Amino acid sequence: MSNSLFVSARAGFLAGDIAWDTDTIKVVFISKGAGGNGYSALTDITFLTQIPDSGRLRMSETALGTKTTASGIADADDHTASAVSAVANSVIGAIVLYADSGSPSTSRLIGWIDTGTGIPASPNGGDVTLQFSAGASKIFML
Repeated sequence: MSNSLFVSARAGFLAGDIAWDTDTIKVVFISKGAGGNGYSALTDITFLTQIPDSGRLRMSETALGTKTTASGIADADDHTASAVSAVANSVIGAIVLYADSGSPSTSRLIGWIDTGTGIPASPNGGDVTLQFSAGASKIFML
């Protein structure tokens, strides 16, 4: 799966269940293990608990900042995760954006990003900065 919105996120935006500008939007780093043993996204999942713990390399501690929605284009400041520990034979192969409800079982998945500046990345205990696209569709466009 390349950069895309989850099917349930599209429905969530249309139904008003997800609000990019007011919800707490966070990032989970997705592990891509050696030999392709990492997690691969399914397009029909809805909640964070549907991504197995083994696929979640690191959860962001802070929400995305300065989110905008002009012209139906979602954007936010670049995001830095501090001191991302190395995990044997794993690399950050993708990120998943989600609306954090405070509980993984009700935190709605938004999008899967596996191509872009800094992905893939090999965590080594240092900071990992996500640089979102400066192109016309920024993070994603509805």
